[in-house]
Amino acid sequence: MDDSLIMLSPTDNMFMVKSILFHDDIWSRFSDGVKTEDYEPDNNDRTQWLIIYYDQEIAGVIRVFCETTCAIQFHPYMIKPYRKYVREMTEAFFHWFIDEIPRSILKINVMTPDCYKSVINATKKMGFTQEGINRDSYRKDGIVYNQTMSGITRKEVERWVV
Repeated sequence: MDDSLIMLSPTDNMFMVKSILFHDDIWSRFSDGVKTEDYEPDNNDRTQWLIIYYDQEIAGVIRVFCETTCAIQFHPYMIKPYRKYVREMTEAFFHWFIDEIPRSILKINVMTPDCYKSVINATKKMGFTQEGINRDSYRKDGIVYNQTMSGITRKEVERWVV
């Protein structure tokens, strides 16, 4: 990981988070039918935002949401030219998770709309296990999709980053 050009930086700057989410490559995947002026990112004790940098350029943002007392939800949003670095971004996230998240959090979950098959395949390659389907739970361009629920345990992440 030392030679990776991916860096993650926690932020409380919601103006910056919004400006990244409003990027055309992200907003169209992030929200269906919501106007940018109506959107405010979560900024509370259960949500953490990480800015993704590639070679000191902003490449996207990650939303980390505390689902339960033992699980978080991980959702990265990357600008299209940087999506080819999803493996490096996920590895950087795994390191951040091990270093920064209390050991009481035992699991990382992801929810991926079924219209993004390449993302589902990427989660599998990064060690996530498909655990279920959240039916009719994502709308894009007026079409409703299922979401694939996947997860990876802390022990699995620890084995991955060794």
